[in-house]
Amino acid sequence: DQQDSLGKGGDQQDSLGRWDQQEVQTDKNLENESNAEEDDEEGYEIPDEIEDVLEVLFRGLRDPETIVRWSAAKGVGRITARLPRSLATDIVNQLLDCFSPLETASSWHGGCLALAELGRHGFLLPDHLPEVVPILVKALQYDEKRGNIIIGANVRDAACYLCWSFARTYEPDQIKPFVHTIASSLILTTLFDRHTGCRRAASASFQENVGRQGSFPHGIDILTTCDYYAVALQTNTYHKLSVIVASYEPYSKPIIDHLAEVKVRHWCPTIRKDASIALGLLCSILLTTSPPTFYPSSSAP
Repeated sequence: DQQDSLGKGGDQQDSLGRWDQQEVQTDKNLENESNAEEDDEEGYEIPDEIEDVLEVLFRGLRDPETIVRWSAAKGVGRITARLPRSLATDIVNQLLDCFSPLETASSWHGGCLALAELGRHGFLLPDHLPEVVPILVKALQYDEKRGNIIIGANVRDAACYLCWSFARTYEPDQIKPFVHTIASSLILTTLFDRHTGCRRAASASFQENVGRQGSFPHGIDILTTCDYYAVALQTNTYHKLSVIVASYEPYSKPIIDHLAEVKVRHWCPTIRKDASIALGLLCSILLTTSPPTFYPSSSAP
């Protein structure tokens, strides 16, 4: 039950490893070219071939092969960096179509990678955050079982990469309205994702945001608790780390709600068992200091 099938056997490892390697420097030359072109957007002529190329790249974002999706995402980022910002906005709007409920896991994965690439190049503007953040939250929890095939780990990993790009793209005041949502979602993935690589990816993204944004609640305290090695064991994250993190008020309710509404109903028996144990530990500690009405949605029938 613990191993994902992602179209091809090596796709998951490819996905988890790509952004951990040295894909961390923004291509400043591309941004400078783009900024220079902004001054003359009205007279900017786009070759007709660009539209055809972008259409091919958008199809590549939905390809079954990870390497194709990754290459397509990089291509979208590089082309967008050479276009006027008004056209870059159109490309972002078109990328949001990758996240329709009817789309496949490959489309969600490719879409997250492409948005992250746009973010690294500075073309995912703050105006897009109200649309992108809800998609990000869904992507961080994307986990589906279709027959004997389990999909979604690569989507969750790509969503962590997107969160990582946020830390390097926005000023603290720009992302401040979404800090609680992003921080809570990353904590849930760090503690309760069933895949070790995704837990570590979420922890790394949380660390990047704490270091660069400085506005994640209790960020330093949580980082010292949920480090790379501490999140390696699922039983440790459920039985120990979740209790520690839930002691910080901003994360108590999201953790309780997630366990009660998602994990205790999970298709994996091991997840259901660990979630039940975690809930018992959390309730025995937290309910002694907080009234029961603190968890209205968890206690709802």
